[in-house]
Amino acid sequence: MLDWLAQGGASSAPDDEKLCSTCSPTALADYLKDWVNTCQKDDNAVLYTWDYSMDPSGCEFCSFMKGGVDQFDAYGEQIRNIKSFVRGYQRLKDIIQQATFDEKLQNDALSTHEDVDNESEEERHHDKDRCLVCSNKELPDVSPHNALLLCYEFLYDLESTMDGHPRAASGSLKKKLPYCNQIISHMDTSLGSHPESESCPVCVSISDSTDPKGFLGRFEKLGLQGKRELVKNHDIPNAGTRLSLNTIQQVRVQLSNQGPWKGLIFQEYEMDPKSPSNVPHFSRSGELERRTPKVLRPAYRLPEKDVNLFIPVHDHKFGFARQTASMFNVELMKNWITKCRYNHGEACQKQSSSKQTTSLLLVDTERYCITPIPDGPPPLYFALSYVWGSVAQPILVANNLKAWQTEGILLEVEIPEKIRDAIFLTREAGIRYLWVDALCIVQDDAKLRDEQINQMYLIYHQAEATLVAADSTDCSQGLSGVSQFDFREDVHTVDILGTSVAKLPKQPKYILEASTWRTRGWTFQEEMCSLRSVIFLPGLVIFSCPTAVWREDIHLEDFDIPRLSCGLNSLPQTMGNANASAQEKVRMFRSIVKQYTQRRLTRAEDMENAFAGISGMVEDLVGPIYHGIPEHHFAQVIGGCWFWDMFCARRPGFPSWSWTGWIYTREQADAGIEPIPSLGSPEGLIQFFKFRRDGIEPMSSPTSEETDPKRWLHPDLRSHFNIELNKMQSRHGQMAATPRGIRPGLIAFYSSLAFLSLQAPRGLSSTPIREFRVLHPQSRRQMTSISLPEDFVELHGALHPFVIIAACEANGRDAGGLRLMLVEMDGDMCCKVNVTSPRKVIREEDWLGLNPTKKLVIMA
Repeated sequence: MLDWLAQGGASSAPDDEKLCSTCSPTALADYLKDWVNTCQKDDNAVLYTWDYSMDPSGCEFCSFMKGGVDQFDAYGEQIRNIKSFVRGYQRLKDIIQQATFDEKLQNDALSTHEDVDNESEEERHHDKDRCLVCSNKELPDVSPHNALLLCYEFLYDLESTMDGHPRAASGSLKKKLPYCNQIISHMDTSLGSHPESESCPVCVSISDSTDPKGFLGRFEKLGLQGKRELVKNHDIPNAGTRLSLNTIQQVRVQLSNQGPWKGLIFQEYEMDPKSPSNVPHFSRSGELERRTPKVLRPAYRLPEKDVNLFIPVHDHKFGFARQTASMFNVELMKNWITKCRYNHGEACQKQSSSKQTTSLLLVDTERYCITPIPDGPPPLYFALSYVWGSVAQPILVANNLKAWQTEGILLEVEIPEKIRDAIFLTREAGIRYLWVDALCIVQDDAKLRDEQINQMYLIYHQAEATLVAADSTDCSQGLSGVSQFDFREDVHTVDILGTSVAKLPKQPKYILEASTWRTRGWTFQEEMCSLRSVIFLPGLVIFSCPTAVWREDIHLEDFDIPRLSCGLNSLPQTMGNANASAQEKVRMFRSIVKQYTQRRLTRAEDMENAFAGISGMVEDLVGPIYHGIPEHHFAQVIGGCWFWDMFCARRPGFPSWSWTGWIYTREQADAGIEPIPSLGSPEGLIQFFKFRRDGIEPMSSPTSEETDPKRWLHPDLRSHFNIELNKMQSRHGQMAATPRGIRPGLIAFYSSLAFLSLQAPRGLSSTPIREFRVLHPQSRRQMTSISLPEDFVELHGALHPFVIIAACEANGRDAGGLRLMLVEMDGDMCCKVNVTSPRKVIREEDWLGLNPTKKLVIMA
């Protein structure tokens, strides 16, 4: 539709000569010309309605709408159709070439086939008359429009015939070669060469007979622009799925509210299948008739979430589209940063902190080398956040540290295009220095590397802005709009009835969420800790700070669009409320962990390192963090880490008691570490201590008498949770005196311990995790259940230690009882395995019947 409108708008003919009276420009055109006042209407206000039943004769607008409105998902279907076309073409052409090449074999098969023409094999042939391979009847005529269909029918029939009747297939194939060549000939017309044939995945695939399946990989690497070019260069017949002519009844041009600015959407409406039919109705003549009311509903037929909006273009008016070019306007970025720095007040100022970066190295974009920065407040610099990918790139190591400080050295190093563009952009913005992890961290010096990782939050937070490269899957490609090797397509503008309108993405957040950058663990802290971000998406650049989100393609700088409208994270914004309650702080921390566990890490051992920046920044709000858990809120947060009744896989090298020690499934990561209140909590019941090399230290404060969950426990059981500090200190001293000493990441607490039996479920299962019955060791009565790997009992035996981790009092419909944790014990050292099912807690009297003992649990 928009292509037609663009052509129609450029025509010199008067509007009323091109359009019918209903489509005359007095309706929609007036709205567009007076857009500033028009867009004050309510959201979804209908500016124009086009009815499918209108007579298209003499009206270009109606003719175009009538011919194109029934096209369903044409673009996506074209891509899928092209793939099918290439597959069928390659397969059929290979068969023809093989059959022609093996002439003798085919002749032998033909004579054999003729000799056994009346044998029982052919009599048993599957539906011979309808088979394109074996039928003697006249075959359907081939045309460009049915070539693909006949190609796949022939391949299907050939495969079916070869499976059951190989001799018949061999003989018949020779006869049908001319027919196959007709199919290929018509398909060739859709695969003709074009100016971009050398790089086109279709043209390369059909010419490369040695790699028949390689085209699938070539398709996956296509960007948005590449797919557009592919569809343009190969107009494959039968692309798209056509709907019934009566499916789409109307197209309504509606306003779409995006907060302070609005755009147009062309919303299709279809008949509601749930609308009543044969409803009694009295006609004007008074006769009783039956009819189907025209009840419409919106038709959502596009698969992509990122719905486009159409916004009038104006040079300098707020809320209007801005004409962008293939290269990003660096002056616009400088304007964004300046406005944020001077107009947004305290929310967008760097947080004052006694901490300062140390041993900082930066890329000098003027001297093209690495420069050591004196400790203290650093100079103005940008930071780069990007995805390394599997691309080999030079890294800073101890051996080249001195050499890379030589002026001009980086011009001689083969730096990836992404980093090269970031250096260029930084210099163009008037900023001398840039921080890039690969070039500014000595990667083979563990001490220096850990020092830089631990101050990552300062590096990104103190940067004037972070350049976020969310436009590709690795660093081999340049920055979109900056790279001289990858020019962006200009904003798509059309002329609708005399008004220039731009086609823009409704919400860039969907593009951002689909990026590889948004899935990586390391980039999470880079996003969260950055004060200002300039985000490079495919074909679009946006600016984000704690106060506003601005876009390259729309004039928004006069209004602070809330940051959440683009789905970006802002730790400085979140931490702005210094007066937040303890509960709010814990909720905020759980939210951060939930988002982080949804990210991916290439190396499992980076779990805590990639979170170090977050830890360093939130410590000002929630206090010190011990292996992923805030010490001042330890019991509150750890409850959510423990109360999974689903089994997680262990992450070696990290504490079993923390979320960092487990690999969460997608379902578990989506739920986060939010505890279930009805299941109780360790808070108040258990007093936690850190076991460090230099001593022990409490991490959770006791609760009041009113909220103490121990108050309703039996005195004998309550005593198991009482702290015996002298014994704990004595045990710490004994461990410290051993050659191994105190291992890192230990916690200690007192609890109640008993041994219970495990019984594997009966029958087979399709999953490796099963729900085991937890039994009384003597009576064999089931007490609760627990999820474990199916071979757990086989590997570890049937009798296992359990400790209490929560107690909940009966309250209304919730039955009171005890929640247990299964642990593995190595001497005094324990590791968490899993917790028992929330569906059945242990009754206090049943636990006491097991004769439990008081236990100092030292958990690794």
